[in-house]
Amino acid sequence: MKRCKQLVMILVLLTIIPLCSACWTAHIGDAIELYTVAVWSLIGSDGKVPAPHIVQLDTDDYGRIMFQFEASNKFYPEGITAVVICQMADNMYAYYYEDICFETCRPDHAVSEQSINELKIRNDWNRPLDKDKMVRRLYADKLHKYQEEFGEEYCEKPLNMTIKDEEGNPAELRNLFDTYSSVDTSGVNLYEKMDQDAYGRGLYVVATLSDDKRKRDYDMYVILINADGSFDPKTFILKLDDTYNYWKQLAEFKESNCWGLT
Repeated sequence: MKRCKQLVMILVLLTIIPLCSACWTAHIGDAIELYTVAVWSLIGSDGKVPAPHIVQLDTDDYGRIMFQFEASNKFYPEGITAVVICQMADNMYAYYYEDICFETCRPDHAVSEQSINELKIRNDWNRPLDKDKMVRRLYADKLHKYQEEFGEEYCEKPLNMTIKDEEGNPAELRNLFDTYSSVDTSGVNLYEKMDQDAYGRGLYVVATLSDDKRKRDYDMYVILINADGSFDPKTFILKLDDTYNYWKQLAEFKESNCWGLT
């Protein structure tokens, strides 16, 4: 009887092990390359509260990893779900296709099979690796990604940061935002630097929150400020049409502004 139970246990383990190798859940330390790709790709996803949930979904013939990333942050207090592809990694860097490596949805939804197939196509799934198409990031093993890349002062900036207006005079970003959008900035209380390109230009996200606690959706804007604090009044601001499905719009905005990473 005892031997029979042992045989049953072995059979159960043999059934589980293949499943775990195909789809596993990881903490940040166990999947730092995946975490790095996610936090540099998704709005506000620093994963601080609560800890992100990372699940590997698939791998291709060349070692790419497709994974699911779930996290809450100040822009998405109810959470956001993303399916993301990491192209490759080494002992220092994670590599991915900037802006096109993810699909997102509400936390109570699932990314559709069609969207996942399209994600694989634009990320060259099961095709030879092409490092010329990739960007790389140092592993984001800090609590906040910006501390390592930009310095402490870029972790969070108030909306009254000083920039330059069209005539080159000092101005507050709040006034600039009032001028070029219809948003009352008294309702703006979320603001964060998303990224910085090779030319020192800063990409910021601004969210307007409703006083109605029952409202789930926020208006979000992406703004691009030059390294010297100036901006292009015709192209510097973008309102996201869908805050849960924005990759294409964000990619087009960055391309139209000649965004470039080293």
